Amino acid sequence: LQGDWSSDVCSSDLDSADAARRIQALWVLGWQQQHPVDLVPGLLKSPNRNVRREAVSVLRYAANLDAAQVALLAGLRADADAEVRQAAIKTLGEAITAPGVLPALLAFGQPALAEPLAPGRSGKPSKVGEAYYREFERFLVRMYLERQPAAVAALDRKSTRLNSSHLVISYAV
Repeated sequence: LQGDWSSDVCSSDLDSADAARRIQALWVLGWQQQHPVDLVPGLLKSPNRNVRREAVSVLRYAANLDAAQVALLAGLRADADAEVRQAAIKTLGEAITAPGVLPALLAFGQPALAEPLAPGRSGKPSKVGEAYYREFERFLVRMYLERQPAAVAALDRKSTRLNSSHLVISYAV
């Protein structure tokens, strides 16, 4: 690899057609065990959902998350794209024992949505669109919580420091 790919990865003057170039640069850097975490905040501002998703992957495969990175990931709870939110959940879930990660992960366990629905194969209504994505996000949060019962128990003991809705979500997800 020659040259400074960081300018290609994070340049704000690239149009949407160059999103693939940014993603490919991130992949190449990842294959070389280089994780440009300093570029992530800029990449998360991209209008391209795929760039944002791959920026989250940089944090997933880098070393331990620090407080600023946890805050960046927590902010993705409101991202318009389900794949970006799911990537953030996976990144937080795999670093669940790092400081501040568990409350950030719990914030992604939002209440289920009743709609939209569409007929399934058997004719029975099935959740589609945002309701389906929300169910999957709740599943991911629950899966990571179940993998770390000691961390969840420790959080329960410190429950006075958290909003009670987070605890309800952790048990109801």
